[in-house]
Amino acid sequence: QHRPVLGVLRALGTTRREVFGLILSEALALGLIGTLLGLGLGIILGQSAVGLVAQTVNDLYFRVDVQRVTIPPETLLKGLIIGVLASLGAAIVPSFEATRTPPAGVMRRSEVEQRAQRGLPGLTLAALGLAAGGVLVLQIPSRSVTLSFVALFMILIGSALLTPTALVAAMRLAGPLSARLFGVLGRMAPRSIVRSLSRTSVAVAALTLAVSVIVGVSVMISSFRSTVTDWLDVTLGADIFISPPTEGAARLSVDLDPAIVEDLRALEDVERVATVRNVQALAPDYPDLPPANLSAPDADITSRPRRFAWKTVSDYWQALESGSVIVSEPFANRRGITREHDTITLLTDKGEQTFTVAGVYYDYTTDQGAILMHRRVYDQFYDDPYLSAIALDLAPGADLRAVLDTLQTETLAGTGLQARSNRDLRANALEIFDRTFAITVALRLLATIVAFIGILSALMALQLEHTRQYGIMRANGMTPPQLRVFTFIQTGLMGTTAGILALPIGLALALVLIYVINVRSFGWTMELTLSPQEFVQAFAVAVVAALAAGVYPAWRLSKLVAVEALRSE
Repeated sequence: QHRPVLGVLRALGTTRREVFGLILSEALALGLIGTLLGLGLGIILGQSAVGLVAQTVNDLYFRVDVQRVTIPPETLLKGLIIGVLASLGAAIVPSFEATRTPPAGVMRRSEVEQRAQRGLPGLTLAALGLAAGGVLVLQIPSRSVTLSFVALFMILIGSALLTPTALVAAMRLAGPLSARLFGVLGRMAPRSIVRSLSRTSVAVAALTLAVSVIVGVSVMISSFRSTVTDWLDVTLGADIFISPPTEGAARLSVDLDPAIVEDLRALEDVERVATVRNVQALAPDYPDLPPANLSAPDADITSRPRRFAWKTVSDYWQALESGSVIVSEPFANRRGITREHDTITLLTDKGEQTFTVAGVYYDYTTDQGAILMHRRVYDQFYDDPYLSAIALDLAPGADLRAVLDTLQTETLAGTGLQARSNRDLRANALEIFDRTFAITVALRLLATIVAFIGILSALMALQLEHTRQYGIMRANGMTPPQLRVFTFIQTGLMGTTAGILALPIGLALALVLIYVINVRSFGWTMELTLSPQEFVQAFAVAVVAALAAGVYPAWRLSKLVAVEALRSE
């Protein structure tokens, strides 16, 4: 928009340094205003999100009651610095371009586009190198989450830098089809996108990254949910579970009297009673880690065999009865337990005892992990007769609701215990899961809005730069409706290209999140689950966002007056 003004200033003797400073000063002013607005919106978003985050902490860790929102000054300062520096950083390239352009050429946008076309090979090589470097960084044997995110961003930025080349190739492929569908306008639109590559490629890259984030996070969440659902089906094998009431994720500290087991066995419809004791045990070899979560069941209540990362025995329950233990995947990852290092030392009531680890099983109860020990072995080393929870298997044909009513009103009356069915426990666990990831919906929406603004600003810039071209089209007989269609064909092609590019990038993002970042952060391995619906929705978001961004520019074009557009002075 300022190119004519800058050309006049340069012609009147303004130095390159002064032009550079002028553009940076404007970027600083705009960046400061935008950052201050962003800080205000960030505070509002934080106040809205604190309830979701607090609920997640309540569900997964411990009870919290947030009375007010605290706004640390250093957080606001960091936001201010990042916003201003980002604004200045974004202005560096156009500022430098303005100083290099001679006054006579400042009105010729073609020079910029020619440089963009010439730079494609180098940009493509840099993009491939950056993406390949990110893949190589992921191969470094490390548990550093920071390193994982560095590699992830290298892959994402490399993918973004591939957009110009991909956009040119896509427009060449789309040209014949577009021409067949829309005639002359369909032939012109792909060419116009390529001729304005410095604008269109940035907009498409922004939309591609936003949609790829939607794909990656959606695939990660659905994979995690599918994995947890399957895990719940395995571990919640009993019909009814009896335990102290819960307060958030933490169960109230109640020691159950073993005498209640006989009362439960006496119930007519109860076929089997299984018990478990959950305690925290000290592991002297890992003084810097929290105490180990130790579970001691007296029977296996799984609906089918557990899934193992590895095991050294064919029958893990027989190994537990023989004195070995098995540990969950997060526990093994945090303590370096492998096939070669397959022992764990615990401080018991009879001193330190070393147990052989017979396998590492997949478990999603806690990110700290757990040890599974047979109750009979537990009794040998711990003076602890109490129970933590009880599971009941009902006889075939028993009325589940009738048994639950009997338990609540008679057997468990006055004990403070609650009985819940398998189905209710599963539903509650999945409800907690869905609440935990609710905040990602807002984050994905924000990413889409940012990309929408990117497309809109690119289209507005194109309109400014091509006003004279559009005036010539109008003078040669193109009608306002045809100009609108022309704009929507361009935005539709850009959105379609962004959607197609986003799908493989999003899948790569999901793979890194699932197999690297989640494992290093929480120690959990998830099974990849791909749903066509998620990819179709993400593609639709890209196309709809691009078309929506074209509504206002198309409306403005329809109001274009040919005489004013062609006037050069």
